[in-house]
Amino acid sequence: MTEQLSDLKKDIKFSSAIEKVTLNKELSEDELVFVLSCAILFLNEFAKDKRRVTCYEIAYFIIMKVAISNRYYDPLLDISSNFGLYPISKHILDKKLIENASSLDFALDYKLDRFRNNNIIETYEQSRYRQEIVASENNENCYVAPTSFGKSSLMVDVIKGNTELKKVAIIVPTKSLLAQTYKSIKKNFPQKRIIFHDEMYDGADEFLSILTQERALRLLKNQGLSFDLLIIDEAHNLFEKDSRSILLTRLIRRNRHRNPKSRNYYLSPLISDANNLKINSSDNFFERRIASNIKEPDIHEYRKNGDVYKYNRFMNSFYLQGKKDNSTFIDYITNNCARKNFLYLMAPRKVEELASDFAQALVVQENVKLDEIANSLSNNIHADFYCVDYIRKRLGICSWEVARFNKRIFRI
Repeated sequence: MTEQLSDLKKDIKFSSAIEKVTLNKELSEDELVFVLSCAILFLNEFAKDKRRVTCYEIAYFIIMKVAISNRYYDPLLDISSNFGLYPISKHILDKKLIENASSLDFALDYKLDRFRNNNIIETYEQSRYRQEIVASENNENCYVAPTSFGKSSLMVDVIKGNTELKKVAIIVPTKSLLAQTYKSIKKNFPQKRIIFHDEMYDGADEFLSILTQERALRLLKNQGLSFDLLIIDEAHNLFEKDSRSILLTRLIRRNRHRNPKSRNYYLSPLISDANNLKINSSDNFFERRIASNIKEPDIHEYRKNGDVYKYNRFMNSFYLQGKKDNSTFIDYITNNCARKNFLYLMAPRKVEELASDFAQALVVQENVKLDEIANSLSNNIHADFYCVDYIRKRLGICSWEVARFNKRIFRI
């Protein structure tokens, strides 16, 4: 498929239409008919062979961009309702983005409520696979889905669906995720006492725990103790060649040795094949994988000469979006930033230098909570601590583990 798309780049009409679509430019009537016809052809190719996922992805990309640039949402409603992308269908109907909605549209709106889970409309795959993996009786289970596809709520459903399993452990890779997961679990199980440190264990026969692999291993120093249900969040960390992945593998092995009937669930957005998770050759995985992603990245490149390009991953091409004369990259970021933004750099020294440059470009924001944090830092560390000024300007600086890399991060 990659070679075929490369050949399509040679077609001037197609290449021109894709460039305008990528840049969110409004299309003429002829261009609209042409590019949507191409999307239909791509969908037909996907219908013939479901392995040709790229055909589906580029068709979805074209239809989604047409909706944005031409405010023409009918094709997007069609593809989202027919391919089970129900959150998009619901959004279009709720926002009344289609004029003269027919009775069929109202019928669709009624149908979508069947896919509501905890006040969230799920995709068809998400709803179906969530139910199937919760009902699984396999000892080894794997759920692979893009971010924001309900892996946190799945944990809750798995625990509720396995009430006969009394000793439950959710394994998270970092302490920050531990706190985040604790809030979600506590909200759904307010009556349960939740352990989040090995020293909190009091010998009870029934408990719900949220632990890092280190704390879980220390808890298993209690001879005879094992987990009936083990949920591994961010399970792709098993593939890392570091000490923490070794500890995680050791935890799973030790628990399986003590409790051969324990039920394991591996959750991740990145695992390509559940069989890669096998610790023993006899392991038999029940796998559910959400292939379709309703998100499409918008990739911009700001170059030193001030040119701004947008990247199209299907064409592997950069398209000139505009030029920012007499504009630094800091100006570009501050002028185009959204409500929450993360910027990544490898070297701590460079992070601090960039944070300092940003602090000069930002103004102090009046915010009661930020003032409380800034005052706390000023009183407990030092009045001249540089982060005090950063906090007042909505700028945070810290370290963060991301996927396979240890990177430095600051936030504006």
